[in-house]
Amino acid sequence: MIVYTVACPHCQQTEPVVKYGATKAGTQRAKCNACNKTFAVQPKSRAVTPEKEALILHHLEERTSIRGICRAVQCTSKTVYTILKKSRSTPPV
Repeated sequence: MIVYTVACPHCQQTEPVVKYGATKAGTQRAKCNACNKTFAVQPKSRAVTPEKEALILHHLEERTSIRGICRAVQCTSKTVYTILKKSRSTPPV
């Protein structure tokens, strides 16, 4: 059993935190034995980067299909629709 010195984000205890597998993305998970909750030790940001957003907007301007954009940029259709909606709500410069 490997013990970490990170604080539990739920109860802020540092002593009883142990390794508890990994997420689908490969991030290390931990379990707090005090409150019995699990959490990612160093979670990865899942936000859409400005570069990816610009690439999606470029594909939309080129009239690429939504599914084609999803395959090219490796994102979901919900992400594409959200960026499309956001681009329509901002006034043109």
